[in-house]
Amino acid sequence: MIKLCGVGISGGVCTGKAKVIYPKQKSVIKKSISPEAINGEWDRFVSTVDNLIADTNKIVDDLNIDENDKAIFSAHIMIVQDPELHNKIKKCLNDELISLESAIYEHFSYMAKYFRDFDDEMFQQRATDYEDVGQRMLSHLSGDVNLDVKSIEPDAIPILSSITPSQVIAFFNAGVKCFCTQHGSITSHSAILAKSMGICYIAKLQDLLKTVKDGDLLLVDGKTGGFYIEPDSQTLTDYRRIVEADSIRQSELANLINKEARTLDDVVISLSVNMELPEELDYIKEINADSIGLFRTEFLYLESDKLPSEEDQYKIYSKVLRELQGNQVTIRTMDLGGDKFAGFQQEAEENPYLGCRGVRFSLQNPGLFKTQIKALLRAGVHGTLRVMFPMINDLSDYKRAMKIVNDCKLELSNGNIPYAESIEFGAMIEVPSAALTADELGSQCDFFSIGTNDLTQYTVAVDRNNEDIAHLFVSHHPAVLKLMLLTLENGQSNDISVSICGEMASELKYIPLLLKLGFRELSVNPRMLSEVKELIRSLNLSELYNISSSNLTQNSIETFLKSME
Repeated sequence: MIKLCGVGISGGVCTGKAKVIYPKQKSVIKKSISPEAINGEWDRFVSTVDNLIADTNKIVDDLNIDENDKAIFSAHIMIVQDPELHNKIKKCLNDELISLESAIYEHFSYMAKYFRDFDDEMFQQRATDYEDVGQRMLSHLSGDVNLDVKSIEPDAIPILSSITPSQVIAFFNAGVKCFCTQHGSITSHSAILAKSMGICYIAKLQDLLKTVKDGDLLLVDGKTGGFYIEPDSQTLTDYRRIVEADSIRQSELANLINKEARTLDDVVISLSVNMELPEELDYIKEINADSIGLFRTEFLYLESDKLPSEEDQYKIYSKVLRELQGNQVTIRTMDLGGDKFAGFQQEAEENPYLGCRGVRFSLQNPGLFKTQIKALLRAGVHGTLRVMFPMINDLSDYKRAMKIVNDCKLELSNGNIPYAESIEFGAMIEVPSAALTADELGSQCDFFSIGTNDLTQYTVAVDRNNEDIAHLFVSHHPAVLKLMLLTLENGQSNDISVSICGEMASELKYIPLLLKLGFRELSVNPRMLSEVKELIRSLNLSELYNISSSNLTQNSIETFLKSME
């Protein structure tokens, strides 16, 4: 038996025989053409674009998928309709006198490499989209359009280097219940589709194609990322027990859906959830979260080659507010920059985490910012909306952002466009300077939300994406906790709410510490909501190790955490 460990993308336990699918990128030999052939090649390009759009629309219609999943394939259509693509192809044909296949191959290879070079997984997914569209265009030109899945049995487990959305669709149509890849990410379009279609999926399995052979018996744990080749009888037995125990465990957690997050000594905790994509909305309603404490809006800018219009954003925000039926939704304005770099932004900065990101980017691009703010103000009439600004440095940042908000209100009023006047506006506390001046900020803000990921990064001077110094990224560092407590104290003195929406709030080992220190509002990963609630309901805060702002040292923090093990 051989065991590999990957990242569980879509849950479930599956067994089956491996079907290794090696990358079959269509290779294109650069071919010259005569000037007389240019018009004919251009006609072929126009026809290929039309065929690919028709093929993509057929995929969407045949599957009857929801609006959010349709958006994934709409992105493919946008790529082939992009005037820049058409200009580039025409330029290659006219100036370089190369064949259409050569022009398409060069353009899409360049675009894929451009996006692949970024560290951000959302950008790398755009590289996958460009690779997928480029290969599909070449397939249309050669007449070989569809992924060959005829040789894959429904109970087989395809093994690939990476996977594109169109390949996920092909597997789904073939009845495939599980697939695994050497590369990939939990935020990719392919991951979204796998989840919505109920397909078990593990990504980031190192040396996968070198290790697995056709016909190997596989056991795949899509929840933990466990991957077993030729599992022994004991492992198979153990997993049968795991599946049975998990079924019982899920039933127990389901019983908590309508119960309060109340400690044994009667302290009620407000539990919200973080939301990455609109696709999560059905699940969030299913688990009955109190509210959405953080709805990230970067997907609007990172998943498309076009800037989202005010109307596009209004529709998305309105849908979320309506479907949450009055429950509070806190939407964060675009947090671009750092490792989230949109295609319309200028060249990447030398020190992006210390550069033009978050509200800094919004304030330097008031046109984009006003489009989002107007959409939010208009959507606010459909529910209970709060808006917060990321990367606030101090009160002057907040005032500049609110100046634009007030300008937007005036423009909407002058245009007789309905908008919500009672929306609360708050600041993300994720920069030490914001925490240290939280007394001033609290006098103007309606609420605070602490982003522990960036607050830790900036406080201990550790790039959270740098694997070489990951051990220095310590969320429970006393300096970080002191800044968090300073924020809480100033929020309370100004009578505004203070929540924690960073990853720290979703880590079970930190929940007792945060509650003992006085935090009463947490926004967590929705998949962790029931477990966090279960833990809270088991705690008696008065009986925990006595830790407070007066004895917040490395030793006392470590002692507290060990006492909870």
